[in-house]
Amino acid sequence: MTFVNRIAHAFLAWCNDPGPEARFTRTVAQGVVGVLAAGLTTGEWGAASVVGVVMAVISPVQAEIAKGQGEEDD
Repeated sequence: MTFVNRIAHAFLAWCNDPGPEARFTRTVAQGVVGVLAAGLTTGEWGAASVVGVVMAVISPVQAEIAKGQGEEDD
């Protein structure tokens, strides 16, 4: 197995892991990617950082609300 294949396999395993730690790290990674994308495209790093932090907090809260209403967790 090549180095790239091992990395791809590990990444896919991380994406498919339903555990709370993996969900948390995916949320953080999504926030970091969002901040980088917004900061690079707009040049507004302060606003991009605030949006990333807010989304990192809101996403798990929304998932818990959905669980309380009997919906499936994504």
